[in-house]
Amino acid sequence: MLSPSFADTADRVFCAAFSWRVGAHSGRSALEQSALTSDVASAATSRQSAGMSDETVHEWLDAAWVRVDADARVSKDSQRAVPELIRLLGTVNPDDRHQADEVVIQWALGTDTARQFDALALIDHFKIVSALPALRDLARRFEAADGPSAPYDWAKINRCHRTAVRDLTAVLRRPATGVVDRTAFRMFG
Repeated sequence: MLSPSFADTADRVFCAAFSWRVGAHSGRSALEQSALTSDVASAATSRQSAGMSDETVHEWLDAAWVRVDADARVSKDSQRAVPELIRLLGTVNPDDRHQADEVVIQWALGTDTARQFDALALIDHFKIVSALPALRDLARRFEAADGPSAPYDWAKINRCHRTAVRDLTAVLRRPATGVVDRTAFRMFG
C-alpha cells in the first residue's frame, strides 16, 4: 500500500495534469482550473481518512461521479470518465471497499444509462463478484426490454456476468485439487 505522503503527492500531480489537460481543451480560466484542482485534491484527501460511514462513501462516490461525468461532457471526451472513475475507486480505503462496491452495484441497477455504463466498467475492472445477482437481474430486465438497444445491452450484461463467474470460479478453485468449492459458489447465486 502506498504511504499517505506518496498518495497525496500522486493525487496533487494527477490533479495538476488533469486540470491542465481539461483547461487547455475547454478554454477554462486559470481560476476555474485552480478550483477544479483543489476540488479533486480535497476529495482525494478526504477519502484517505479511514473508516468512512456508508453514507459518506455513497456521497463521496456520487459526488465524484457527477464531477467526472460533467468534466467529460464539457470536454466532449466521454472516454475519459471510466479511467478517472477507476483511478478514484482504486484509492478507496480497504475498510470501505464493500460499501463502495455496493454503491457501484446500485449504479448498475439504476436507470441512468451513463452511470450504468460506468458501473459495468468498474464491476468488470475490479472483478466485483458480489455484483453477480445484480447482473442476473439486469440480464432479465434487458431480455424483456423492447428498446432498440436492448439486445446490445443484454449482450454486454451477459459478457460482464460471464467474466464475473469466471473470476469467482478462479478465486474459489482449490489450488491442491483444482475442484471448485460449490458451497461458496452457491452464495453468489
